[in-house]
Amino acid sequence: LERMGFELTRKISLMEIDLANIPSNVGENTEVVISALRKNVDEDIELLSWLRNECSKGQFNYHPTTVEETRYFVLNNPFSDMQLFFAVLGERKVGVLVVVVDEKYNIEKNVKAGAIIAIGVLPQYRGKGIGTRLNLLGLKVLKEKGMTKAMLDVDDFNQTKAKQLYEKVGFEVVEQYLTYEKRLEL
Repeated sequence: LERMGFELTRKISLMEIDLANIPSNVGENTEVVISALRKNVDEDIELLSWLRNECSKGQFNYHPTTVEETRYFVLNNPFSDMQLFFAVLGERKVGVLVVVVDEKYNIEKNVKAGAIIAIGVLPQYRGKGIGTRLNLLGLKVLKEKGMTKAMLDVDDFNQTKAKQLYEKVGFEVVEQYLTYEKRLEL
């Protein structure tokens, strides 16, 4: 494709990890306190919406999510099980984690797998082990639910170097989806 003038514009990696041996002491911030999102508390929904937007700015195809869209997503969970958590450092909520189990997928594929569908840390708090702490929590939550494998999708070109965060705790790439583009001259 590149010889034909196409340019690689996106690379998405599907990553997996076996939950038999979840690592520890891989740089996670032990000062971070975790609090569960309270689904029926407006303040938590508003904070989730704000955090997701602040953590996602500058990423490919970013568009802000309204509080109403966030509330709809949380209350009309498209998965059989979804848990959301905040990372708290001092008195400030600085990150978010979304972990899901989709029983329909597990039955169809005959697996016991869950997914981390979002980890976000405010830009000024990145590189301090908070994302690692959230990542490890997600793995522990899935293992406690009886899952044997965790999965996630990551944009290899993500400016936050999220792929390196996942590799740090043991995730490995199992598939990649490549997007090539070519400008057509008319």
